[in-house]
Amino acid sequence: EASALAPRRVRVGGADGGAQGGADGGEGWKVSAVSLGRCHAAAATTTGEMFAFGCGALGGGDARGFPARVPDAPSDVYDVACGEYFTLASTAEGGLFGWGDGNSGQLGTSGDGRKDNAAVEINLGARLGEKVRVVNPVAGYQHAMAIAVPGES
Repeated sequence: EASALAPRRVRVGGADGGAQGGADGGEGWKVSAVSLGRCHAAAATTTGEMFAFGCGALGGGDARGFPARVPDAPSDVYDVACGEYFTLASTAEGGLFGWGDGNSGQLGTSGDGRKDNAAVEINLGARLGEKVRVVNPVAGYQHAMAIAVPGES
């Protein structure tokens, strides 16, 4: 069994549709965005897939640290941002989704103590009273921001 601490090339999206660690992992997909949280990371591919790896459920749950596809991610993930214990993803259509600890309101849930790992759609336009498209999510320790432009999401 490979150690998560040993350096190795990681191919996202091996022949089995998951991720492989090592040189024989298949063709894989091209990564278009990557972000690091406290102890997890997320990646978006050029085909809109989203993978996570590292500690806990936010890291895909693979104890070895190999990337795992995020099963409830939208099919058109464009960018990702990781905070301490949460992850954000924007879509090609301008939507915004979040996973993980929203206790400080970083998932747009008003600090309701949400700490599950199911995707939640974050509707910035409703909060602003206008229609917006998210072009870049940004995550900090226990806070989040997004760069948005006017338009349909």
